[in-house]
Amino acid sequence: RYANAHPEIFPEGFHLDVYMPEFAKVSQKLQDYFTVLTVLCVYNMFLICSFKDVVDALGNANQKFTGMRMLIILGQLQPQVVQMPLVQRALNLNENTGKLLHSTLLTVECLIVVIFNYKSWEWGVKKELLYDARDLAGRRADNEANDAKRPLLECAKDNPEML
Repeated sequence: RYANAHPEIFPEGFHLDVYMPEFAKVSQKLQDYFTVLTVLCVYNMFLICSFKDVVDALGNANQKFTGMRMLIILGQLQPQVVQMPLVQRALNLNENTGKLLHSTLLTVECLIVVIFNYKSWEWGVKKELLYDARDLAGRRADNEANDAKRPLLECAKDNPEML
């Protein structure tokens, strides 16, 4: 499509219409590979979210990254579904209106994910752990050994005479 709109980028005598079937085949193969890579990316996110250090800092990390997983999956698979002939006939779409439908749906889905992420990141996150690279045992030992690093209200509860 870009090549059709900008023929000046090709050398003189290059006939784009001859190579378009080859480009279409390569494009379809790449789409198939990207679908597989999308599934692997989502699986990788599940694995990383189950690491002990991630769970210590984020609580239920899988829930917090569900929105991102959904956008990755929808961004890759939704255009393929919208471009299916059965879907296009049922919704009375052509190629361009199918792309417009995908873009519109993705915008609404992004809004839903933003709201979901805002709610899930506000609950159950130990925000002080997000900025501290030490492991949980090291942080606890340091906090117990040094009252100056403990939150003021926590110190006041232990020493009522401070109030």
